[in-house]
Amino acid sequence: MAGLLSFSRQDAVALPLTRRNVDNVIARTRAANLVQLGLSVALVAGLLWVAGSVTGRVAWLFYATAAVAAWAIPATGLSTWDHFRTAATLRKRAQADLSGENDPKAFWWAHRGVFPHFSR
Repeated sequence: MAGLLSFSRQDAVALPLTRRNVDNVIARTRAANLVQLGLSVALVAGLLWVAGSVTGRVAWLFYATAAVAAWAIPATGLSTWDHFRTAATLRKRAQADLSGENDPKAFWWAHRGVFPHFSR
């Protein structure tokens, strides 16, 4: 299911390979990448806020959970960076890549960096 939080290769394979659909997939995956990045930052910030507002062992439990959840920030950050890097290359060469390609599954596998890490 293509939603705001994810847009996977399976969702893109269902679309015909046209320049307009490639641009649409890039836009939708960019939105999913940025939403995932924002949610991971908000999750960690929320856990730290709650940890600061409670006391005792519960606070340390929230701090520990925030420390584990903080690993999502660099993961989604790298996924977003990979998206922008791959999307720039794909936009420059989209027409050339599309002209010789008739298998959407192989095409999107070759450009898998466009998709959010947690949607693959």
